[in-house]
Amino acid sequence: MKEKRDLVGVTYVLVIAAILVVCNIYTMIPIYEAVANDFSIQVEESLYGSSFFTFFYAGGLLTFGALAQRMNHKTIIVFGLLLSAFTTFFVALSPTSLVLYITRSIQGFTLGSFAPVAFAYTFELFSPSRRTLVLALINTGFLIAGIVGQLVSMIILHVSSWEWVFVTFSFTYLGLFLATLMVLPTSSPKAVNHSTVWSSFRQHLFNYELLKHYLITFTLMLSFVCFYEMLAKYFLSAASLSENSVFIVRSVGLIGVILSFFTGRIIHQYGGRKTLRIGFILGILSLTSIISYPSIWNIAFSSIFFVAAISLLLPSIITCIGTEAKQHRTSAISLYSFILLTGASMAPLLVKRLSFNDSLLLLISLFVIDFILTHFLKDTAV
Repeated sequence: MKEKRDLVGVTYVLVIAAILVVCNIYTMIPIYEAVANDFSIQVEESLYGSSFFTFFYAGGLLTFGALAQRMNHKTIIVFGLLLSAFTTFFVALSPTSLVLYITRSIQGFTLGSFAPVAFAYTFELFSPSRRTLVLALINTGFLIAGIVGQLVSMIILHVSSWEWVFVTFSFTYLGLFLATLMVLPTSSPKAVNHSTVWSSFRQHLFNYELLKHYLITFTLMLSFVCFYEMLAKYFLSAASLSENSVFIVRSVGLIGVILSFFTGRIIHQYGGRKTLRIGFILGILSLTSIISYPSIWNIAFSSIFFVAAISLLLPSIITCIGTEAKQHRTSAISLYSFILLTGASMAPLLVKRLSFNDSLLLLISLFVIDFILTHFLKDTAV
């Protein structure tokens, strides 16, 4: 009974850490204009602060995912958070936009120490019956972060300057360092040869079945980040919108993450492939609703269903990849994390070059292609 209670505490810590770590993918979205004004640059140039972060974050995911097969999982998570506390604080000290890009890159790399290790840690620590729920909760935390990160930035910017966004998260990561140090049990992976780790990544990319899953994976966070990046661009162009309206539109999407709590049950009943199809249909309908009637309140309403679609898709695709990879699931999921965030790093650059309607059409097209791709997935893989 005590062991079960301990694992409940571990679950809480992992989910809270997932939310707060991934928040920094989105923290700059509401402060682009403030950063641009402070450094006397164009708003479009401040977007590179997000792109560099997510690109190096993706690199961190791949690097620490490889280390997770050779080192103690708790050690990587704990000291990754401690290092992230310092690198996040350095972002707040950036005197120029160039230094900001550099510090955000370093911050992204260190924060990449959490996700792949947390996934591997979950597979090792929890029983199969509980593992699906914990993975769904961690993925839910990643989605909640997409909205919470923006809301926290908006609130802090309202009462102070943009630098305090990163100071606040720096102390938050210091608190998480202490929490993980005290709560997480020690867990050691089986020793794996270094060359084997990297060769397994190559094998996954040449695995035809996994490659189809990875193609879908690439589009998911790209779509999610792209959605909120294009909303930020829309808010900047709509001067008549009040700050309260913007806050409501950003926050209402949180309702959609509720669906992720039922993902395990849906996958169990319908299978991974059908669950993916349901998610893509839901996403296509929500985006089509926005492009058909782009009022601010319809955008808010439709965002609930878009977030619900992503909430369904992320746990589903990671379950499919874990099932297909079998005993090599740790490296397969590390590669999943890398591909997922590589897609996210592309989003600010795409939105910078596209109009609001063009961005919507791009997302609809990606979801349609993904839906078609699900028909070529093996039933045994899901």
